[in-house]
Amino acid sequence: MRPIAQSHIWYGKDNGERRRITVMICEPEKDPLPGGDYRCPVTFRGLGRKKYVYGVDSLQSLMLAVVFVNIGIDSLSHQGYHFFMNKSGGDALDMRLIWQADGRKLQRTCRTNKTGKTRPTARIAVANY
Repeated sequence: MRPIAQSHIWYGKDNGERRRITVMICEPEKDPLPGGDYRCPVTFRGLGRKKYVYGVDSLQSLMLAVVFVNIGIDSLSHQGYHFFMNKSGGDALDMRLIWQADGRKLQRTCRTNKTGKTRPTARIAVANY
C-alpha cells in the first residue's frame, strides 16, 4: 500500500488531553477477489481504524475514500471532539469544513434509528484490512 494523501491532526474534548491521529489514504488497488472491483485503503492511525473503501473503478474508490474520511471526522465531531492542527493550538478547527471542497458545512439526509439518534443515510462499502 502506497500512501497518496495524509494529514496529521490533533483532537480532544474540552479541556482534555489532545491526541494525534494521522489520516492516510493509500493508492487504489484491484480487489484480489475474483471478479472484484477496486478498493482504496484508508487508515486513521492513532484510532486503530483501517478500512478498505470499495468502488467500481479506481477513481470511484478514491472519491468514496475521501467521503469516508469526512464521515469519520464528522462522527468524532458529533461525539464532542474538537480538532487542532497542533497539540498546543488555541482555537479548534471545524475539520468538517476543511475536508469540503466548496467550504460549506456537510449536509446529509439523516434518519432516526430505534434509539432516537440520527445517522447518515448514505452507505459506503468498507471492510477491515
